[in-house]
Amino acid sequence: MKPRNPIALLALLWASSPAFALDAQVAGALEKALTCQQAPLDSRDDAVKALFKANGIVAVDHDEDGLIDLEYHLPQPVEVLGVPISTLWYRGDSGAVFYAQATGDQAAFVGRTGVQPVPKEDLATSGWGRGQYRKEVGQASDDPPFPDAFFVGTDSASPPGTFYFGCQVFDG
Repeated sequence: MKPRNPIALLALLWASSPAFALDAQVAGALEKALTCQQAPLDSRDDAVKALFKANGIVAVDHDEDGLIDLEYHLPQPVEVLGVPISTLWYRGDSGAVFYAQATGDQAAFVGRTGVQPVPKEDLATSGWGRGQYRKEVGQASDDPPFPDAFFVGTDSASPPGTFYFGCQVFDG
């Protein structure tokens, strides 16, 4: 009996395993949610949970009994607004943030997206402390009193060459 080629065997196993490339609909929905064009994807919803499972997205609920504190891990990076992302968060209480960590040139991203520097007195609440730049999306009303905002920035835990971006939603 001939010895088997282990590389060919691994290639065969890899080719027959399910490949989790995000479908275009999911990638588009992530981009729309990150740019405040639709509601965030909530993995506690059964339909979203099934969609994530079908696309190999791992969702972790850090607070199963209370506030929104979800973390999503994509099976492979996907490009959104010209930068790769692979981890997203959805956190909230009275309002919420849906954001991703991106790899790339933050200054170039800021220039492409048209966000503006946040006044120093507003930094603590901009993107929950992660948004040094922002752009209001939509209009303020009586409820909510603030418009949604697209934000870009870093925090003290940001590795070099990475930054956050996403949508901050106010619910009054």
